[in-house]
Amino acid sequence: MYSQSGTWRVMAFGQFYFNEDKWRISTVAGVGDFNFLTFVGSQINRSYRYNAVLDYADLHVSRKVFKDVYAGMGHTYTRFNTLFTAEMPQSASTIYGLTLEVSIDKRSNISYPRSGYLIKTNFVTHSAFMGNTQKSNPLTLEYNHYFPVRRNRDVFAVRLFTGYTLDKKCYLLNM
Repeated sequence: MYSQSGTWRVMAFGQFYFNEDKWRISTVAGVGDFNFLTFVGSQINRSYRYNAVLDYADLHVSRKVFKDVYAGMGHTYTRFNTLFTAEMPQSASTIYGLTLEVSIDKRSNISYPRSGYLIKTNFVTHSAFMGNTQKSNPLTLEYNHYFPVRRNRDVFAVRLFTGYTLDKKCYLLNM
C-alpha cells in the first residue's frame, strides 16, 4: 500500500491447516511508515507533522478441542518509532502480547464460506513480565455469519466486532 503522503505498508500473511484441520496456524508480519498532518485548533491554531515507523509480527496456533471448537495461543510483537515536529520529543516503543483464543467455526468452507458462522473471542495481555512498560488487557469478540445468495453462487456476509479493555487506559496501536 502506498499513498500520496508518502505513507506505505508491506505485509505478508498466511493460514495453514494441518492434520485434517485439527491444527490451525495463522501468521502475519509487516513493516510500514505512516505520515500524518494534524491541525490543533483553539488557542494553538497550528498544524503538526506526525510520523510512525512500524514493524510487527503475529503468530497464532489453535487446536480442535471439540467438534467445531478451537482453542489456542498466540504471540504478538509490535515496534514503533513516533516522530513529531521538531519541538516535540521522539517516542519509541516495543509491545509484546500473549493471546488466548477460542473459536466456534461452523462455516461451510474455510477459504470461501457460503453459509454458516464463525465466532471468535480473544484475550490479549500486554503485561510487565513480557517487557512492556504500559499494561493493557483487551478482550475482543467477533461474529461472522455467511448467507448464500443468487442460487449459492455468491455470499452475503455480516460481521459484528466489539472490544473492551480491562484496564483504565489502553496503549495499543490498532491498524
